[in-house]
Amino acid sequence: NGAFRVGYIRESIDRTNRIYDTTNEDSFRVGYDWTSNRYVTVRASYLTQERRGEGFNPELLASYSEQPGMRHADLSDRDRDQAQFIVTLLPTASLSLNVNGSVGTDDRPDGEFGLRSQDFSTVGFGVDLAPGDALNVGASYLYETYASLETSRTANPIPDPNFFDPRRNWSNDVDEKVNSVNVYFEAPKLFGKLDFGINYDYTRAETDSFFGVPSNSTITPAPSQLPSLDNDWAQARVTTAYWLRRNLSLGLTYLYDQFTVNDWALGSQTLDRLAYGNTFLLMDYGWENYTAHTVWLKATYLW
Repeated sequence: NGAFRVGYIRESIDRTNRIYDTTNEDSFRVGYDWTSNRYVTVRASYLTQERRGEGFNPELLASYSEQPGMRHADLSDRDRDQAQFIVTLLPTASLSLNVNGSVGTDDRPDGEFGLRSQDFSTVGFGVDLAPGDALNVGASYLYETYASLETSRTANPIPDPNFFDPRRNWSNDVDEKVNSVNVYFEAPKLFGKLDFGINYDYTRAETDSFFGVPSNSTITPAPSQLPSLDNDWAQARVTTAYWLRRNLSLGLTYLYDQFTVNDWALGSQTLDRLAYGNTFLLMDYGWENYTAHTVWLKATYLW
């Protein structure tokens, strides 16, 4: 036995000083949940969305010296399809295994420039074990992919004749892959008084970009392909709480947080040529490499 779900949402937004006066998005969703089996549960859903703009204002694009075919990503016409599922296996009362995945695509049928399309997918699995009231452990892994296509034109504003020259067009294909891992250990009420927990998260993202131009391109010099970029983020947290009474505890938490990035601005190929201590060179850049250690005390009172 299972349960079907069907839903519909219409979202209408009035825009001020935007290239569309109004955007309307229709969303249809169907889903199926199978939870009657004690050993296996299945949940799946499919979403399709259509967004369209009304009251196009080309004079706004002209006032910004933007191309007539430019469409801004947050309100351009968009068709989206997305499917996802999760399967959970429960071989015993204390063990849970899950497999999940999703796939989706965005297509933007209107406009010549801007974000044109996106594709994304995920696949993951996890395990949770609770052999008793005094112990919970688990781990999960997630693999994600993202791909997008953007188009633009390199030209000075009107009256420069290059403004309408398609030979000045260029595109950017972006391909990103992300790996994420989570591991946790929880031991509540150790020796009847102490709560103890460890949680670790790690994410690595790798991104490639490819710039394309028409065969008769007049852009000089021709676009150079940029090297791949990557970033790593790791966070470990250790939490403790000692219960002085049934409703009062004192705890200590330690957080380790590290972020490393290798990109065109803060990669070794750039930083080796900079005086890294001159931090003014890095101001307004939110993703500088860092390592942080944080410790805090916490008191909990229940009433």
